[in-house]
Amino acid sequence: MRRPRSTALRCEQLGEQATAQRERQFAALARTIDLATAERVDLVLVCGDLFDSNAQPRRTVERAATELGRLVAARIRTVLIPGIHDVYDRASVYRAYDLAELAGAPEGSDLLTVLTPERPSILLPALDAVVYGRVLSTARASESPLAGFDVRSDERAAWKIGMIHGSLAIPGRTDPAEVVFTREEVEASGLDYLALRSEEHTSE
Repeated sequence: MRRPRSTALRCEQLGEQATAQRERQFAALARTIDLATAERVDLVLVCGDLFDSNAQPRRTVERAATELGRLVAARIRTVLIPGIHDVYDRASVYRAYDLAELAGAPEGSDLLTVLTPERPSILLPALDAVVYGRVLSTARASESPLAGFDVRSDERAAWKIGMIHGSLAIPGRTDPAEVVFTREEVEASGLDYLALRSEEHTSE
């Protein structure tokens, strides 16, 4: 199975290559937003690791918010979840900064949303959709983010979209200590669509 390449905004542990790597990843983010605006998409989903760590200088967060602000200006709704590198712990970058405010989203709007354990879903009436973020507060999981998860009784909207930063369980290949879920759990969830970003971690 092909793994998606990380688009996290790296700024650490790269030595002299840090600046060039950061610029490449900002360029990738900009190209993604260029495509989204050109195609006039309805919804952009960012399934974790927008940032490579929670130790981000304000200028990096503001620069990312400026790019996301282009989606806000185009009235393209965006939903993000924390991942493994920018995990939603006590030091989370998403606790330290209000990304929606920095991106220029009007207060109370649904144009840019960060889902967290405290805010696990967002209703998007204009799209007749609910987006659910199965977000953990640690980089490792004691159970699947889809354990017992079932949205079939949620009648708020016709479309039910899930977001996970994790991997489909593959016997002998995925580390059970990482964030993993099973095909059976996906089928039992009642989701119409599940957006993922997988890690490279595998068991020996």
